[in-house]
Amino acid sequence: MRFIFKLRDLDSIDELLQELYKRLPVPETKVRIKGNKVELDLRGVPRRSGQIKAVVEQVLGSQESQRLYRFSYKVSSPVPPDVIAEVLKHMSYRSEASSEGVLLSNAPQEVFNRAWEALKRAMSEEVPGLRLSSSVRRTVAAASALTGLHVKELVSLGISAGLFSIEDKRVTCSRPWREALRELRRQVSLVRGVAEDNAYEA
Repeated sequence: MRFIFKLRDLDSIDELLQELYKRLPVPETKVRIKGNKVELDLRGVPRRSGQIKAVVEQVLGSQESQRLYRFSYKVSSPVPPDVIAEVLKHMSYRSEASSEGVLLSNAPQEVFNRAWEALKRAMSEEVPGLRLSSSVRRTVAAASALTGLHVKELVSLGISAGLFSIEDKRVTCSRPWREALRELRRQVSLVRGVAEDNAYEA
């Protein structure tokens, strides 16, 4: 497993490694330091991201590690790294996508896995009779992963809200996709609020 994080004091790395050796079986460790960025490669370690994060938090301090601690994930097709990074940000995790398809985040493995699976389904979901532009696909896939709604429902809602437009059966986005995602999530909240009010009145 590979982890990337930043340290204000590089002397902390020795204490961190000692604690990892005590708590987890670490057959092989590689450490690379560039400036104040530390890349820690733990070979042969089971995927115990929660335990590893707990050790880091103890050594570096809970507040500091929450702000700077990074897991490193390789993101594969059909999920674009920038889309899963944005989804994790909406879930209150720090996330950055690189051009090499690597995602840096403080989201635990299980959270990353759930987000990736939801996005994989949404990126592959078709809307009969319509072709979605890349921006629309990113917007509705991310919104689907965050809200649980189907892509078809989100496309319809986006069109109704003026976020998307249709020409020759091609759906395009009227604004940058990240901005459209924020507004689409707001529209979903409004629709759900109305539905709840109607159910209460009935």
